[in-house]
Amino acid sequence: MNRLILWLSACLLTMLSIACLAKTSMEKVLAAKTNPVCAAQLIELATNTIGLNKHRLLELNSQSKQRHSSFVSGVIEYKDRQSHVVYAATKDTQGQCAVTFQETFTVKSPCILVREEVFKKWQYQGKLNSNTMVFKNQRDTSMSGMLSDASDGSYCLVSRHKNGA
Repeated sequence: MNRLILWLSACLLTMLSIACLAKTSMEKVLAAKTNPVCAAQLIELATNTIGLNKHRLLELNSQSKQRHSSFVSGVIEYKDRQSHVVYAATKDTQGQCAVTFQETFTVKSPCILVREEVFKKWQYQGKLNSNTMVFKNQRDTSMSGMLSDASDGSYCLVSRHKNGA
């Protein structure tokens, strides 16, 4: 019995250490940029939103002379879909960072079903138009979402937006 507990403990520690060491490619993208804006905040946001999912990121304004912003785009691969992502960071005149995350993907279901299955715990905010509903995450108030009917209503375009520190 003690061997089993010891073995399970070792497995758990190994899994935790792998998760702690897991890095997103945000660090690599920002390392290629001279003086990246809000690098620590972008890395933290990417780590929290990508997790252990396969992904690929690229810096959008690498040729830009803008010193007060960073834009990183890419794709995250989930088991059932791929999503497009955009990370943005800016510094205000006081040097404070503001970072955001935008994720967009489609689901082969009508938005009313996606609302009931995925966004049922999100607070309904209203409609932008006849095809687009807006939601606010109740646990994370910095996260909002939009659902738009796509195609003939058999698909749903989903967007999630998060404001970071």
